[in-house]
Amino acid sequence: MTAPILIVEDDKQTIFLYQAILKRAGLESLSASDVAEACQILRKITPALVLLDLGLPGRSGTELLEWLRQTPGLQDTPVIVISAYQELVRTLAEWPDNQMLVKPVNADTLLQMIQDMLAG
Repeated sequence: MTAPILIVEDDKQTIFLYQAILKRAGLESLSASDVAEACQILRKITPALVLLDLGLPGRSGTELLEWLRQTPGLQDTPVIVISAYQELVRTLAEWPDNQMLVKPVNADTLLQMIQDMLAG
């Protein structure tokens, strides 16, 4: 069985949407609404993939991405950065091993990206 996908998103409706997309595809998920909660989860499990919103309360999604890339055992975790901030998404596109989507997200595009990243 594949490890769960971690959704890091502060908007509850968006979390629900992503969970529904993943469930329909037979994928398990966990969610965190901020960086602190995400770090707590990531200290316990290594997810198959992280869906990461950048505009989070408190510390930003960018900080979580930097932490992931520096943490042994997590640095190779696939990440899909999802944000309404187009300029920031373009900047982060230069980081290796990340995929980027600008909100609003098309469900089919997101699912295809997830499947491609999980396939390796």
